[in-house]
Amino acid sequence: MQEGNFIHSRSDEFADFQRSINRQMIEFWVRQEPSPQSDFHTQLADIATSMNISRGEARQAMRVGAMLRQLPKFLNCLRSSYHVNLQRLVVVERIIMAVSPELMSKVDDFLCNYFTPKHPDEVLVQAQTVAKHVRAFVVALQPDAAPASPTAARKARFTRCHNGLTRFSATISDFEAKQLDLAIRKHQQSDDTSSADAFVRLLNSKTKTKITLNTFADPAGVVHMISGGISESSDAHQQRTLDHRAEVSNYQPTSEIRTAVQLLDGTCRYPGCSTPADRCDLDHIVNFDEGGKTAAENLACLCRFHHNQKTSGRVHYTMDQHRVAHWIFPNGNIKVTRPSGEATHAAMFGQTWEQHERKRKQKRRAA
Repeated sequence: MQEGNFIHSRSDEFADFQRSINRQMIEFWVRQEPSPQSDFHTQLADIATSMNISRGEARQAMRVGAMLRQLPKFLNCLRSSYHVNLQRLVVVERIIMAVSPELMSKVDDFLCNYFTPKHPDEVLVQAQTVAKHVRAFVVALQPDAAPASPTAARKARFTRCHNGLTRFSATISDFEAKQLDLAIRKHQQSDDTSSADAFVRLLNSKTKTKITLNTFADPAGVVHMISGGISESSDAHQQRTLDHRAEVSNYQPTSEIRTAVQLLDGTCRYPGCSTPADRCDLDHIVNFDEGGKTAAENLACLCRFHHNQKTSGRVHYTMDQHRVAHWIFPNGNIKVTRPSGEATHAAMFGQTWEQHERKRKQKRRAA
């Protein structure tokens, strides 16, 4: 297998500048070990005022430093090229902070592997995708140490804006958010209709949505429960198993193929884009009129903006059998993205029989 590298680890003006910031941040905060017996708030206030940053920024950075002192392999991984910024490290710390000390070596191994590139010129995923993957690992490792699911922090808030308007915000589960999103889209009468207008129409209607619970058979034949997808029918809820090998002769994919591709890709596959897959177009990698199949293996999620870029010929890409995409830019640069969907990730965290039995024997011998 070829040795991998992150595209932003190459030397150029922009990458070198950002890595110098990353290096200073990592090395500075690793050295800032607070006094364990001194008052938390006064130490924090002293740091924040000295650096002219907020107490929240100081607290996050201090916690990142404490995390890295516990994870020597991950710290060495970061020091190899300083390719991870503080924002992503803050996300990681928030996810793993409650893991038991005796399990931190497993976290150390996982993070070192996760932030090590697997392909030449790979693009590192955005912070929200990092959060999703690291949380999935912690859930499998120590469920009670994982951050609470969205349903545990449900809330809604109304804020008066003093101009005749009120701002409404809510924290609900992904499942419920998909229901709400679909219902709002049903009430958007045209592209010019705002989502707020559609939301008000929804409140005055009796719209119903149908929830489809998706299961997915991975390439090894193992069936995984993935997530709730949204179907546009108003019938009763249903369950379906998706086939990643399905194809049709028509240009338009079936609903099942579309959902399978969304669950494989997770987001727009363009480098650095985090638009959710269910808000993306499906693009034929090999054009349909040039013999490209309408099947998951020849379809990828692209947001409308990046889909138009590809269609207009301003950028091109290929995709291999593992859904690793190679993007070719006009200046000759190549950037690589990996899929980040739930279906792909379920297989990543799978365990073979051999692995399971080896761990069982090791545990017996250690007893």
